[in-house]
Amino acid sequence: MKLLERVLDPNAQPTFLVGAREVAKKLGHFEDPAFIDRLIANGFGSRGWMVPNQYWVPGMLSPMPVMGKYYEYYGDDFLPPRDLGRINAERMVQELILDNLGFCRFHREWAEELGGQLVAEHFQLDTDVRAHHLNLAKRINSRNASAFWEGEGMVELLQTYLLRKRESGEKRPELGAWLDRFEAGRWDAARDFWYEIRKGVDELLGDRPAPRTTVSD
Repeated sequence: MKLLERVLDPNAQPTFLVGAREVAKKLGHFEDPAFIDRLIANGFGSRGWMVPNQYWVPGMLSPMPVMGKYYEYYGDDFLPPRDLGRINAERMVQELILDNLGFCRFHREWAEELGGQLVAEHFQLDTDVRAHHLNLAKRINSRNASAFWEGEGMVELLQTYLLRKRESGEKRPELGAWLDRFEAGRWDAARDFWYEIRKGVDELLGDRPAPRTTVSD
């Protein structure tokens, strides 16, 4: 009840009306710096935040322009971060297609393959569905203000994921190289990992989008 009251009451100290990220910053500044380390959330701009979805994978920690949905890759396999960024971006395009065509994403295995054909045959539209949604994803990504992780908890979450992959038998040399970097300096390694993901995202979504068109065009 006290937590609910803090969400609703702007005069509570601290009030959760401003969101968990702001609360963690204020408590960290005025009471205990460790508060920010307990914040498990992706940041956006100076105030935006979204907790990761339930999968313990780097895709859910990625600097994507839309989080909280499945506009990123959430497979458990280890991928070098630049590759992960590119796959994240492609997933965003495909998920936008599913959303705009009205498909439940649980049907994505066949819907992604046949979506363009269904648009052409049912609506009689000569439209490149993927190109249209790639352009849409680029427009959204042009406002991508993702912020690097602020708390120790996010860095620890990523490092522990990498350790788990090594313990499960992952042999890719890139995994060992990243673990070595985390051992040498976890914050520097985490920042480089984050920026590598972002570079991969922008390789697909970073070009200037084409001019907006209408259906009649």
